[in-house]
Amino acid sequence: MDFFEEPVSFLAEESAKNDSPTESLLVFDTHLVQLLSKGQASSDGGDEFGIPAKAAHSAAITWADLIRHLSFWCKKDDNDTLICDAPMLAVAAFAPMLVQGGKSYLINLDENYVKGNPSFRAMIQAAINRKDDERLTQRECLHLWALSYLYQNEHAKALNVLWQLLECCPGDALALSLAQDIADEVGDKKTAFRFATCVASYWNERGRQSATGQTSIAGHSIGSSLIAKGLAIGGRLREAEQMADKSLSRDSSFASGVAAAALAHIYHAEGRASEGASTFTGHGVEYYEQCGYLFFNSKMGGAGAGFIVDRDGASADRVAVRLYDEHFSRILEYSGYDGSSTGAVVRRIPSSKKQMLLESASGAATSFFGKIFGGGPKNDTDAKESKNDDQDEEEKVFQDAIMKDSDPRTLEDVLTWLPPTTNFLVDATFLLFRLTISGALDVSDNRWQALQMAWKRILEIEQMNSAPSESGSSLFSHAPLTRVTMSLVLGEFRECSDTSNLTSKKLEEAACRIGVLMNIKSSSTHHLESNHEVDKLEWAKIVRLLNESRTGWAGDVDATKSLFQPSVQLVNDIEGYDLNLGDFIDQAICYAAIKSEDYSCLCVARSICSSSVFLQTNSPANWHRYGTILEKLGDKDNARDAFHASVSLGSGEGGRVGN
Repeated sequence: MDFFEEPVSFLAEESAKNDSPTESLLVFDTHLVQLLSKGQASSDGGDEFGIPAKAAHSAAITWADLIRHLSFWCKKDDNDTLICDAPMLAVAAFAPMLVQGGKSYLINLDENYVKGNPSFRAMIQAAINRKDDERLTQRECLHLWALSYLYQNEHAKALNVLWQLLECCPGDALALSLAQDIADEVGDKKTAFRFATCVASYWNERGRQSATGQTSIAGHSIGSSLIAKGLAIGGRLREAEQMADKSLSRDSSFASGVAAAALAHIYHAEGRASEGASTFTGHGVEYYEQCGYLFFNSKMGGAGAGFIVDRDGASADRVAVRLYDEHFSRILEYSGYDGSSTGAVVRRIPSSKKQMLLESASGAATSFFGKIFGGGPKNDTDAKESKNDDQDEEEKVFQDAIMKDSDPRTLEDVLTWLPPTTNFLVDATFLLFRLTISGALDVSDNRWQALQMAWKRILEIEQMNSAPSESGSSLFSHAPLTRVTMSLVLGEFRECSDTSNLTSKKLEEAACRIGVLMNIKSSSTHHLESNHEVDKLEWAKIVRLLNESRTGWAGDVDATKSLFQPSVQLVNDIEGYDLNLGDFIDQAICYAAIKSEDYSCLCVARSICSSSVFLQTNSPANWHRYGTILEKLGDKDNARDAFHASVSLGSGEGGRVGN
């Protein structure tokens, strides 16, 4: 039985390396807790390169240990076929990675970073081959079926399997966590909500505390936090906030990361920008800063940057850009995905600063006494030069941490410095777009160039490691949000005749046109050939496409006509969360409407802004955007009132006198 009292089967008495089931189960439980807490449960990593690297290293320690133990339980039979006698270990080790990165990401990691034997792919396939083994429980078989679908990039099917699993095993926190992550990847907020409600009563019944303060189910706080996140995504905000707050009060060291994710959706839905900014960039950073498992802390930091922009206080742009650099640019840089390297970049794991200080104690003592007896910096200039030398030395140490292909590497090295996943790049793209249209950055900024190089790298990896399916679906068919954001950054749209009535295709085309008109690719061709009147028509077309994706209806009338006649009902294959895709669509429509200077488009933007200021009353940015649209429509009196509302809610606050 694992930590949550769910059975874990071992199909042999001991592994090929004499590893007992008890030992491997302990390793499985340790990583399971790390996985579900997104890395918050442990802080054993080295802090040589700062808190983010320490958080990633902490998650990598248990993760690498689990993969090693999984390899112990894999052996070859007489036919030289690899057999896995502990298949559930493969689910915990690889399912989350397949959810967020897809099969191509795992293959790239396997071939170019780890280069292990047995390979990741071989161990996954060996585990999948056990999915119908009669010695396994129904729960384990369903987990392996879900793993099988994830390995084929069929995330929607995996989601349906996990639904069946939770119907019979509502206490399976691993299944609930995977289901929430898949719903995030495919942009299905209704399913995320449905998963949360279908197990809510089960977890609530077992959440009652005994006289000693214990709940009747282990890890109850993490289950409650996952449910709170699903409820928040589905719009049940009051219940979600109560559950999230209770989870934080009961067990902040285990559930705080997931509870913070629930609070992010709650604060955004109610327009509580000030609380969001305070929680995700102030005192609440401790909730998620140690959650280094698969970039979870970066995603939460990105949410914090979004709240900062919504708060619209003094220096908001500068702070938001700093947060982008801290949580996204840093990863693009160390992985080489920013274009600085064409190959796989692997670094050594960070060391402990405490150990480093002990080793250099004699040097520190010499420096201390040197200052007393005149050996230290003579003046401020010398002190500044010494500080700069220290910074240069730190940068040199970080660069020296890069390992050569010939250097021996461990799983901890690779898993600590993972390359970005598609899920990570989606969040980075949405945030950078928001910073750009708010005026914090320009499209010529090198951050856009770095992000473009990262998407090109991801696309090359996907093209190299995937073949067209029998249905003729496009690349990243499992991840519609990936296709939308990639179209925005690369300015490319892959149109398929059999998918023209899909909502995602409307979004992809709109995103592609936005990227071209904004010149995100930094190609001067468009600007040399552009015509202001033609561009305005293009922006109006973007508003039409985005609005079609919102309403689910497309029109086949002449694009030059202002009146819209719905004629084709679209298949809604992507809904997205309000926190990411919903925000992107609303902001893009308003931005494009202003650029188009078209009355009908501005009316669409006005309706969106009206909804946002009604539902998110406390957001200064929403009121300011509403005032801008009203001003463009000529309603100056109400525009002035909207601007005043924005200021009264805190827009521009926090600066120095005279700024």
